[in-house]
Amino acid sequence: MHLVSCFFNFTAPSGTVLSPNYPEEYGNNLNCVWLIISEPGSRIHLLFSDFDLEPQFDWLVVKDEGNYILHPTTFGTFSGKDVPSQIASNGHIMRLEFQSDHSNTGKGFNISVKMETDSCLDPGIPVNGRRHGSSFSIGSQVSFTCDAGYTLSDQEPIVCEQNHQWSHALPSCDALCGGYVYGKTGTILSPGFPDFYPNSLNCTWTVEVSHGVHLVFHTFHLEENHDYLSITEDGNFLVPVARLTGSVLPPGVKAGLYGNFTTQLRFISDFSMSYEGFNITFSGNILKGLIIFIH
Repeated sequence: MHLVSCFFNFTAPSGTVLSPNYPEEYGNNLNCVWLIISEPGSRIHLLFSDFDLEPQFDWLVVKDEGNYILHPTTFGTFSGKDVPSQIASNGHIMRLEFQSDHSNTGKGFNISVKMETDSCLDPGIPVNGRRHGSSFSIGSQVSFTCDAGYTLSDQEPIVCEQNHQWSHALPSCDALCGGYVYGKTGTILSPGFPDFYPNSLNCTWTVEVSHGVHLVFHTFHLEENHDYLSITEDGNFLVPVARLTGSVLPPGVKAGLYGNFTTQLRFISDFSMSYEGFNITFSGNILKGLIIFIH
């Protein structure tokens, strides 16, 4: 059910509340009220998919009326683009009040409504990551891991708490700027990969292997003659094993041979243009599973 009327009592188990005329801009001088009513003992979850109001002058007030009809709790007054990703009620009735003034407008809002009795909303899955755990009921926990080459921003599982909120925010999987890499195999990505890398980077990865390492390039695109990836096996970047730039996919590189059991990669980007960067896998010989330590 999609609600675009300016006044409505909402009792369906799920649906969407849209500002008038959404996704086009809403009108001036609006004063709208939506009352969302679920079964006593249940909770209402609001998920803000889109939110764009004229800052300071147009606003949406979200109130919890389920347990406090005479003195409702106000979750917040929201304007501009500043809105939480989701809100869960304490009682079984919520009230949304939308008001616009006589001048500028915005795109408005798209709010998903879901009524649940004993669970949290789907927390999502990090980009370039995986979720472990399919139960979102009160007391359950969900953990996350990242694809090869990415580092999880927070290793602690999230827990669905009694207030129907997760204990903390969804973590992210990030391609970081440098670090120590130990292992038989692994992946090294430019920061932000597959998005464009930032400007003014100076990143160094140290790969500790035994009996050499073989680097294989799957993606390579740097600003030619301005951004560089240098590879050395003795820490001397003045005379590297390879110094790479541009967008031609390099052949495989072997380093860390002849008893030099560390290989270093240094990525330098300047202050101007950037591109996709690189995706490199490596293989060594005898060390155990991959562990990445970041300074």
